[in-house]
This record gives sequence, C-alpha cells and structure tokens, in this order.
Amino acid sequence: MKKTTTILVPTDFSAASRAGMRFAIQWTRQQKVKLVFAHVLSTPRLTGWSDKQYEAYAAAQRVFYSRRLTKLAAEVCRQNGVPKNAYTTQLLEGISADITLTELSGQRTDIDLICMATRGAGKLKKLFGTHTGNLILRSELPVIAVPAGYRAKPIKRILYATDLADCGDELGRILNITRPLNAEVIVTHFPQPGETILDPALLATIWEKQFGYPVRLRYESADPGLSLAENLQGVIGRLKPSLVVMFTDRQRTLFQRLFYPSQSERLSFQVKVPLLVLGKKE
Repeated sequence: MKKTTTILVPTDFSAASRAGMRFAIQWTRQQKVKLVFAHVLSTPRLTGWSDKQYEAYAAAQRVFYSRRLTKLAAEVCRQNGVPKNAYTTQLLEGISADITLTELSGQRTDIDLICMATRGAGKLKKLFGTHTGNLILRSELPVIAVPAGYRAKPIKRILYATDLADCGDELGRILNITRPLNAEVIVTHFPQPGETILDPALLATIWEKQFGYPVRLRYESADPGLSLAENLQGVIGRLKPSLVVMFTDRQRTLFQRLFYPSQSERLSFQVKVPLLVLGKKE
C-alpha cells in the first residue's frame, strides 16, 4: 500500500500562504513525511531590454527569491520543530503558478500531495479561476486547499462527502492517504427522494473488514432550498472535522467549468477547514 511520503507546499510569501505551510507541518507531527516548499517565480521583461539585460535581471531575481524561500522555510520549520532533513525548497519559474505546479507534480513522481492555501475569491475570480481552484481541476495529484485563517491543530476527524456511487473505491483511496494520521473517518451522504437507505452499521462493518480501518456512515437531511455545498457546510459546522474530503471530475468541458462549477471547487473558497480534493477515476 502506497503511503504519503512527500507533500508539495507552494508559497507566495504572503501571510495567507503560511496557512498551507502550517497544515503541512501539522501533518508531519502525525506522520513521518517530507515537505517540499516551492515558489513560482514569474520574471517580467521590460520593453527595450536586450537579451543580456533581461538574463542579468532574471538571474538576480532567482538568487533573491531562492534565498528568500530558503530563509522562510527554515524560519517556519525551526519555529515548529521540523528537522532540517525533513524538508527541501525548490524555486520554480513559469507564467502561471497552477500550470507550473501541475507540471512539477507530473515530473516528480515522489510527490503525493499538494497543500496550498486559498484566500477566497470574488465572483469574477470564481468564474475564471484562482491558482488553487485551477490546481484542483488540473492536477492529477490530490490537492489540499487550506483556508487562510487556519491555525495548526491535530487532525482528529476526517469527513468524506459522497453520493455513495463509487464509495468503496474512493474510500480506499482516501485511506491510502490518511490512514497514518489515525484520525476518525466519517462518511456523510444526503439521500435523494426514493433512494434505498442502506444500514449504516452494516456498511461500517463491511468497510472495516475491507479496509482494516473503522469508518462511520452518517445520513444527512438536505434542505432543498440550499445547494449541496451549503448543505455540506451545515454538516461541517455540526461535526467540526479537521479535514473534509471530496472528489471532482477533472475531465469536464470548459463550458461546464465556467457555468457549472464543481461542488469541490466552489467549496474550496467557502469552507473554513482544510479541503482535500481528489479526481474521480474515468
């Protein structure tokens, strides 16, 4: 069984982006993992610059931001008791952070998770995408969207929202990632009218036998006047999980992405706890 060994943690040096760093460091307290702190550098070129002038400026920018990244990672890890051999830094270059990070995750097969802070977005950014939202849709790796206000605390309860259609496969994938955390796992489902209700105790017994890990199922009543994301936020408020897990279809058309945003992407801008998003299998 493959376990999480390396978490990619992007930062733009803002106070908000430190939330992703704090969550990743909390993960290291519960499982021995390696962290890769990364920054995507986009170097502008002024009109009239020669190639030589631009290369000299770009080289200076690389040195400056590489040192800044190293200093930030060392400071945060020292404050949180993370040993030097548990993390590395990597300066990347690209026009768009989400595209660059997606490319990196495809090149480095040792990376298992991307943990990135999100500061929320207005209507226009929700429509055209933020770096975190775009990464959720593009990355083949699981992405954790961490709200800017996150403060480190033990990961004790994981809430998995599902329609139960592919629950067995998806639950196995979740446990492959989260099992070492030894956190409580709760599956939540909003039954549709006329849907057959399966016995939660029976399913819990089947899942524990299948995965060797205790899992609890909770049925929730949905308010028909609210969206799935809004109903789910009510459940989150009641159960207070440390991490919420959802699956999203990353093969949707551009039209669907613009006018019918996935519940996972939409929730990443609203939820007040970290959100782990995985891509559905085709």
